[in-house]
Amino acid sequence: MKSIKNLKNIKARAEANSICDPKEKPAKIEARILKEWADAEAQPDPSEITITIEWTKSRMWGSKPHAVGRVWDKDGNYKCYEATCSGCGYDKESTVIAEILNHCMRGVLLKAVNKGKEIPYGASVDQNGVWVPSFSGGVGTSCFEDGYSRPGVIQAIGGSMTKVASGNTFDAWEIKYPVRQKKKETT
Repeated sequence: MKSIKNLKNIKARAEANSICDPKEKPAKIEARILKEWADAEAQPDPSEITITIEWTKSRMWGSKPHAVGRVWDKDGNYKCYEATCSGCGYDKESTVIAEILNHCMRGVLLKAVNKGKEIPYGASVDQNGVWVPSFSGGVGTSCFEDGYSRPGVIQAIGGSMTKVASGNTFDAWEIKYPVRQKKKETT
């Protein structure tokens, strides 16, 4: 899905200072975008992700989520990512989940887009092929999790996301990838 031609167009527009900070050089913009693509393409596929969210009180914003994502890949390697946000007027829980997923599942999303899979609301896919596909924050957690009438983003790319615990000040999610289809038993 990556389009070098469209990336060159972005670079040309950047040179005309129509889309970037005037202090940032067009070559730096191109290098940053190409690095994002390389990072996403090289990202190992996770096998299991556990996201725990603790809600802390904030005088200004009510409650603020602090998420910790624990990621295991297929080789048994383990990584930990953290995300937090504040503010009001959007879904903060989906924002921290999206931030963690962008750290560990962006490569999986990219592979699904390259295979031509239809990606539902909850992920951002640039039709021009310049920006790397990413998970969107502030959209609501129902966009990510397994749905009954429609697949969530995780289910659409071959995984499964379920809420495993919830309380007044915490939430916990579990993501499995890839989900193995159960074989039908023949009698």
